[in-house]
Amino acid sequence: MKIIDAYSLSNILSTLEKEEKIKTLKKYDVITTATFAVISAVSFIFELKFAPPGRYKYVQEAYIENDKVLVGPAPNEGLGILDGIINRPSFLDKLLKKEKVSVLIKAIDYENKIDFINFKVLKKDFLYSKLLFTRVCVKNYMAFVSEKKEKTIFSYDYLDKGEITFSGCGVLNPLEIFNIKEGEKVFIAGTWGLVLGPGTRSSKEKPNLSVLVDFKNVDRKFFGSFKQKSSLEFYVGMGYKKNLKNFDKKEMDNILTKSMKNIKLPIAKVQGRQVIDFSNYKEAWNGDLKLKFNKNHCHNCSTCLIEEYCPAQAFSKEEGFLDNCLYCGICLKLCPFGAILGCLGKIKNYKIKMRHSSLYRALEICKLLKDFTYS
Repeated sequence: MKIIDAYSLSNILSTLEKEEKIKTLKKYDVITTATFAVISAVSFIFELKFAPPGRYKYVQEAYIENDKVLVGPAPNEGLGILDGIINRPSFLDKLLKKEKVSVLIKAIDYENKIDFINFKVLKKDFLYSKLLFTRVCVKNYMAFVSEKKEKTIFSYDYLDKGEITFSGCGVLNPLEIFNIKEGEKVFIAGTWGLVLGPGTRSSKEKPNLSVLVDFKNVDRKFFGSFKQKSSLEFYVGMGYKKNLKNFDKKEMDNILTKSMKNIKLPIAKVQGRQVIDFSNYKEAWNGDLKLKFNKNHCHNCSTCLIEEYCPAQAFSKEEGFLDNCLYCGICLKLCPFGAILGCLGKIKNYKIKMRHSSLYRALEICKLLKDFTYS
């Protein structure tokens, strides 16, 4: 069975005439697609035992680390079980690294007395744990510029005049090629996830997905916190593959005609997100997909600025880039001795400050999909 990713295939097809494109396409059986990007819309849904049945009537309030739990939806009266939801949780990295997190519960007993219960748990201690991605796999996104120095979620710290950041993997994005439907399974966060349908703010022009994932199977290589100075975000990788014989007409047209060059990248002002210009994903990805660590230039600083400030905690001065790195590019400015080598490139004469997507990691997922089964 011959498998190829949509990015490599588009590079081949872009040099051919229509008849030759179809002939070449038929040489392959399966097309893989993927995206790897920074996102915001993640919720943690869980169930946790905290006391024997009959001791407490209900939970009034609860926290995991410093994150407040939305208690419920089930009251679990008298069961000693807490279930709840936390939006944009800050502690998931600890659980993924097999570290314990603190739980604080304010419970009411059968005499209406308040009791505070404090304990620590590991990932395996949750009776039920899911990640709900309410907005993931956006059909590419946009680039952002600023007229003045501005603190924003679209940059690690500030976006200054003459700088640009962007997100999107171009033709490799699953929704650029496929119509992924409710009930289908996708590769996401290192495991399989169930597509619930369109996500929040999904539209015909910019569709996205809502996906539910079993947290116990999540791999930090493909999901984790992305801590910027202005906000807590998350990185996540998602992939989807399809046999060519199951393509509908629209999907066939997409794979034959779309390329990095003809997929538009809107450029917007970060203030109000007003689109002021357009580029394309070929220009956006004209820099190095992967950065390099030159250990000979490393001064082995007692406080390594990259280790301290990397948004994904994906660098070690002993090992270099770790396997969860996005190659966002922030490290290029953090090391004062030039130990990080690479160039992010430019878009419309704006210097790319950082990337909120990773084409390199998305292509890595496409390779993994060759042998991946949704089970």
